[in-house]
Amino acid sequence: MARRCLSVHEVHDKMRRWTVLVQVVEKSHVLTSNGSPPIRFQRLVLTDSEGTMVSAVIYGNDIRYFANLLQPFKRYYITGGTVKKQDAKYKISDYHFSWVIHNKTLVEEYVEPNPPMLPCTFEFTKFEDLFRFADTENVQSLQAIVITAFATKEQNNGSTTRDFIVMNEEKKPMLLTLWNEFEQNQGTQLANSIGNANVIIGMKLKITTFNYLSLTTKLGSGLLINPPTSEANALKEWYNANKEKEEIGELIKQMAYKDSSKLLPPSSTNEMISVANALNTLKDVKTAWITGKTSLTPGQQKFWFETCENCQKAINVDVGWVMRCPSCKEESKVVAKTRIGITVDDGTGSINTVIFGLDAEKFIPFTALQFWEAHNEALMLAQEQFAIKTSSYHLQLSKTQVFIGWAPSPLRWFKVNTDGSCLGNPGPGGCRCLTRHHSSTWIKRFVRELDKTNTLLAACWGVKDGRELAKSLASKI
Repeated sequence: MARRCLSVHEVHDKMRRWTVLVQVVEKSHVLTSNGSPPIRFQRLVLTDSEGTMVSAVIYGNDIRYFANLLQPFKRYYITGGTVKKQDAKYKISDYHFSWVIHNKTLVEEYVEPNPPMLPCTFEFTKFEDLFRFADTENVQSLQAIVITAFATKEQNNGSTTRDFIVMNEEKKPMLLTLWNEFEQNQGTQLANSIGNANVIIGMKLKITTFNYLSLTTKLGSGLLINPPTSEANALKEWYNANKEKEEIGELIKQMAYKDSSKLLPPSSTNEMISVANALNTLKDVKTAWITGKTSLTPGQQKFWFETCENCQKAINVDVGWVMRCPSCKEESKVVAKTRIGITVDDGTGSINTVIFGLDAEKFIPFTALQFWEAHNEALMLAQEQFAIKTSSYHLQLSKTQVFIGWAPSPLRWFKVNTDGSCLGNPGPGGCRCLTRHHSSTWIKRFVRELDKTNTLLAACWGVKDGRELAKSLASKI
C-alpha cells in the first residue's frame, strides 16, 4: 500500500492515523517540569515542506527511545503521534495543534546525502532594537555569527557559563552568555570550532543590561548552529569577506561589546519620557530614555572603585594588582573604574542614578585613573553642578599642597609614630613603631610580623605596640 503523506495543516486531533514528512528545526535539551512529581520532557520544533512549523514534545522514558532520532535539520516520516489543541500563547505558527511523540509513534529517517534548506521562515529582532526588551521577560530571536569564545566560568550557585561575542551585519558586537546545558553542549561545539565562522540562530533569548546590553540563554531558549538557510549562508559570506573581518577585528580589539555608544542607538524625541513618567513606569519597564538638568548627587566621597579589568566585577584589591579573579576565573589586572551619582531633574520630578565607566567620564574631564591618583596623593575634590544640555560639566579637581615631614615633640616629651600594612587584604603583614624625643634622636623602635591580617588590624597592632613602647619609656622622662 502506497504511503500517503499529509501536510502539517491537514493533521488534527480527530485523526487516528496520519503520516507527515517533517524536517527537525530544533531539539531541546532534556528538561524537568516544576510539578509534583517532576516530569522529564524534551521539546522539538518541526516543519513540513510548506514551511508550517509545529511544536512537539517527548516525555519520560520515551526520551531515550528517540535519543538517536529526530536530529536537527534531518528529515523524518512521523506516523501516529498524539495531536492536542495548542494553547494560543505557545503557538509558533498558524497551526492550532501540537504533537506528543511516544513509543507507539513510528519515526523513520528520510535517507538523503544532505538535508535540504529549511523551508520555514524566522522572525529576527534587529540588534539596534534589542534595548527595548532589556531586563524584561519579552524574549527575542536573532541570527548572528560567533566571533570569539571566552573561558568557561563556574558560578557561585554551581552553574557553569561561557561568554561568546556575536555580531551580524549591523556591526554591533554583543556578549552572549550560555548557561549550563547550553554551555556544555552548544558552547563546547562553538568554542572548538571558533575559526569556522559559525552562524547561530538564538531563539527566545533574554536581553539583559549587563555591559549595557547583552544576551543570555534561559530555560526554554533554543540555539541552532549553522542552520541550512539562505540567510545563514549570506551572513557567513558577509563575514568571510576580508574587508569585513578586519573591521570586525578592530571592533573587538576596542571592546565595542562593552561600549554603550556602539550598543545603544541614538535616542530620539519620540522615545523620551518625563522623569515623573519614568518613576512610574520603571516599576515594570526596566529601561527608559529621559532628559533633564543634571547635577552631582551631594555627599559623594569617592568617584571610583576597584574592578577586574576582564569582567568589570568590583573587588576589594588594590589597583595595579594582577590576580585570578574569583568571578570570571581569569588572570586579570585590577583597574580603577569611574562611578558617579547624578540627579536628573526635568521639572516634572527628579531621579537619582549612578553612572559607571566611560559613560561617567563623558560628564567629567577626569578618568578613573586620575581619581585614583588624586585619592592616593590626598588631593581635595570639590563638586560643582553641571548640565547636560549646555555641556557645562564641572567637577573641579583642586590640588592642595601638603608638606609631609616629622615635627619634633615639645621639651621632655617622646613622640611615637606607628604604621601597619599587609600584602593582600587579608594577607601576610606587619607593623612597626618608632620613638624619638624633642631633639629628633631615635630612642627605640619595634617591628612585629603578622602571619595573616588585614590593613585595619595591622594598623591597630602598630598602635597597641606603640602604646606599650611609650609606657616603657615613661620612667625615663
